[in-house]
Amino acid sequence: MTAIQNKDEKQIIHLLNSKQTVSKQMHQTLLTFKHNYTGVLYIF
Repeated sequence: MTAIQNKDEKQIIHLLNSKQTVSKQMHQTLLTFKHNYTGVLYIF
């Protein structure tokens, strides 16, 4: 969350590319977020 609050794009990308196990729903959410992350960075 702090990476988003600080608009730390490198940290956000690092977290998105991590290989942590997540649920199927969270996986889909992260795929959507990856697709739209540049827009999300400017909203926060």
